[in-house]
Amino acid sequence: MSCTTIVPCILTPLFACSSMSVQLGKGHGAGVDHWATGVLIYEMLVGYSPFADSSGGSDQMKICKAIVRGRLSWPSWMRDRDAKDLISKLLVAKVTNRLGCKRNGSKDIMMHKWFARDIDWDALQAKTMRAPWVPKLKNPFDTSCFPDEYEDEPVAPYSGPQDHFKAF
Repeated sequence: MSCTTIVPCILTPLFACSSMSVQLGKGHGAGVDHWATGVLIYEMLVGYSPFADSSGGSDQMKICKAIVRGRLSWPSWMRDRDAKDLISKLLVAKVTNRLGCKRNGSKDIMMHKWFARDIDWDALQAKTMRAPWVPKLKNPFDTSCFPDEYEDEPVAPYSGPQDHFKAF
């Protein structure tokens, strides 16, 4: 799998790559997806964005500047060298140097030490891989694993165009 152009989509600056290669109407390559994977893994492990401004805020200009600078900072408690290595190789500014965008494509990501420790890709594809944690649910609609903070917020019914739902 190479870093070829894919149909356009909507990306926030946080998940768009540092080269800002997503241009209106021109789509993006798989390299942007690999960048977004690096951002997502960082957020899952650390709890915040690798490019959030130092005050913990979400000022879009500060985030964009941090992305362009390309400097990653790690919390002192983050000691997993394999995770840091993977994320650092996914968040490389130059797309041709980014993990997943070289000759072996996505296989380079899949074979990285961080994934190789726990992921059986064949079992994952066959849907036979056991989840590392399965919550105990009282019923199919049990939401007790989610915080209640948004539970009472009203949600307006969707009233937009229905064209997107014709196939359902």
